[in-house]
Amino acid sequence: MARKKSVLGTIMHCFFMLCLISVQWILWGYMLSFGEDIGGIIGGGLQYLFLNGVGTEPNGTIPHLVFMMFQGMSAVITVGKGKGAPLQASDQESVYRGAFLFYKLRR
Repeated sequence: MARKKSVLGTIMHCFFMLCLISVQWILWGYMLSFGEDIGGIIGGGLQYLFLNGVGTEPNGTIPHLVFMMFQGMSAVITVGKGKGAPLQASDQESVYRGAFLFYKLRR
């Protein structure tokens, strides 16, 4: 829980993390999560790098772009929930680095 005087700062930092993870998801996160497997270990056959090939055509029964946005919000919310509380207790830069690395290594 945030103190009354630092609620706005906590919201701002959570919004910054939302932007950071969203950009990371667009650049290479979706590719690592849903691209073709390399040796059955990790996704990322450069098929979806920078969302190349993600458009309005259906991916199953829903448009591919809608699927990408839904999965991206899941990634953003996961990091935001885990990193919102420590913002008051530590240096913000280290929390941002931790969120960036957590998301990168989680995929």
